[in-house]
Amino acid sequence: MKKHCSFLFVIVLMIVLVLSGCAKPTPAPIPTPSPTPVPVPTKYGTVEVRATDAPPTGVSKIIVYTKNIQVHKADSPEDTWTTVVGEERSFDLVEIQGAEVFLGTANITSGNYTQIRLDVTKVMVTLEGKEILAKLPSEKLKIVRTWEVRENEKTILALDFEADKFVVITGKDEAQVKPVLKLEVTQGDRPLKTAAKLTTLENITWVLQSYGQPGNLKTVLRGTEVALKDAEIMAFFDSAKSQVGGSAGINKYAGGYKLEGNKLSIPGPLITTAMAGPQPLMVQEKEYLTLLQAAQSYQIKGGELQINCGQQVLIFTKKTETSTSIPTLENTDWVLESYGQVEKLQSVLKDTEITALFDSAKSQVAGSAGVNRYFGSYKLDGSKLTVPGPIGSTKMAGPQPAMDQESEYLATLQAAESYKIEGSKLTITCSGKVLIFRKK
Repeated sequence: MKKHCSFLFVIVLMIVLVLSGCAKPTPAPIPTPSPTPVPVPTKYGTVEVRATDAPPTGVSKIIVYTKNIQVHKADSPEDTWTTVVGEERSFDLVEIQGAEVFLGTANITSGNYTQIRLDVTKVMVTLEGKEILAKLPSEKLKIVRTWEVRENEKTILALDFEADKFVVITGKDEAQVKPVLKLEVTQGDRPLKTAAKLTTLENITWVLQSYGQPGNLKTVLRGTEVALKDAEIMAFFDSAKSQVGGSAGINKYAGGYKLEGNKLSIPGPLITTAMAGPQPLMVQEKEYLTLLQAAQSYQIKGGELQINCGQQVLIFTKKTETSTSIPTLENTDWVLESYGQVEKLQSVLKDTEITALFDSAKSQVAGSAGVNRYFGSYKLDGSKLTVPGPIGSTKMAGPQPAMDQESEYLATLQAAESYKIEGSKLTITCSGKVLIFRKK
């Protein structure tokens, strides 16, 4: 009996061993590689900041000085802000009532935003003709409101200062700022709200006085300081052509511009003549033209034009008859009255009109020669004037006396040497002859 049991145990053990030896090992699982994450591109939209105002009461001026306009994204840390406008801007709440003033723009990450803040460095209030520095409870103003910046779209943030609540007269010669500020949000672009009181810079000749960083402005070099006469820097914004032109000190320049309320842009490139001059004036000319093409906005106060160009400014005054020793003949319509040798002047034939317009933006003179229209280039250096020709014209026929007069006028004009203006009379000296015009 014992032998039988032992044998059975051996058989069972052998079977177990055989089965164990014959079984194939289970292969280890092959790990599945993790997918490589695809980076999500950052998306951007444009934010534009404007200021507006409700009608004020009791004061004639409220000039607000702001800087560091920043916005806060919903998913950013509390201390992380994005700057939209860093440089200082100023505006008069009385002047812009019912309108908007452009403060700045920036491309920022799209998404939801929850706050906007800005530094108000000072507020000057004019009460009964006296200027008062208003007290500020805090330099930094903040508005909490949710808005969205959409990808590749513009979002307009209009800061409504509500002047009748923003400034409170607390006593004689005393005013205090109350942080009453609203935020109006517009998705998509729209024109600036404008009012009739907004002063324009167009169709006025402006003379540059200084430029550079506010608080560290450079005074414009005059020609006499570097042995060059009549080297003024001037700008004329021609509303009919949407073109700015003038003198950069040595060379003439011209280019297109865009104007929307007080928002100004000069996309460039500006075209210029290629004259050489003293190095200090050439350096100044280059700095001026570079700044002009960075224009963002403008403001006019007391006859002074300030063009804001990023963190720098250009400051002009309106050109007057005494702002330069030699008046300019440009951008004025002139009508010829007489011509020929000084001692034997001929009056323009009755029923004919000969005109001239010297366009500073194009350095081109054009007009009517009596029968045909004409056009050609000119060069101006102080009182020195040349019209090198050839002058182009239409090919119409007319009465022989008018045709003879036209030929003599065009030949005399191409011999131009210099000019002078006395009151409303322009005299162009042309190699022994003169052309005498009056303002149209």
